[in-house]
Amino acid sequence: MMQGHRPLPRLAYRSGVLTEGSRALPEEVAVALSYNGSTHAVMMATPADLVDFARGFTLTEGIATPEEIDTVAAVETPRGIDLHIWLTEAAAA
Repeated sequence: MMQGHRPLPRLAYRSGVLTEGSRALPEEVAVALSYNGSTHAVMMATPADLVDFARGFTLTEGIATPEEIDTVAAVETPRGIDLHIWLTEAAAA
């Protein structure tokens, strides 16, 4: 699975001295949210806690209740991550 950040080299200028260093740069990838096999939305997101992200999106968009979410799986693809969200039959209708 992709990481949520990557190290980035940088130069820092402090008190008249130039030094080498690094910092963590948040990584973003395309994340598709697919419900019962059909893509609903695609957005850029940090590839961390994606199952929680899928559940939160589903709840806040009013797509389903917590009880109506059967499974969530993050599938890495060459172009990003596809969140496969499977809903109960009643919620899918």
